[in-house]
Amino acid sequence: PPKIPQPPPPPVYPIQPDVRFKRLPFYEIMGELLKPSSLVPVTSQCEQNTTFVFYLTPTQASEVAMNREVGPTTKNEYPVQVQMRFCLLETSCEQEDIFPTRACCESK
Repeated sequence: PPKIPQPPPPPVYPIQPDVRFKRLPFYEIMGELLKPSSLVPVTSQCEQNTTFVFYLTPTQASEVAMNREVGPTTKNEYPVQVQMRFCLLETSCEQEDIFPTRACCESK
């Protein structure tokens, strides 16, 4: 009997890839709240959701909250920030930040 062609197996993505980000000028890295994680497609649908959870220690929360400069005539400054970074899934060299097309992020 003729063989029915099978679709190729879905690609396997590492859960926590060993990617390295390029250093951002003007920012000191004080810690890592969440290890780099793959955005893995679950279905072939366009819209997909993924949830990542991280927690700040009381000390980290105080660092962020207490290190802000707010003035009536100046722009608000936040010297200590929590940043979410995205890059390609490439582990052979340091990666630049690249935000995925049509991605949407929200924090709660």
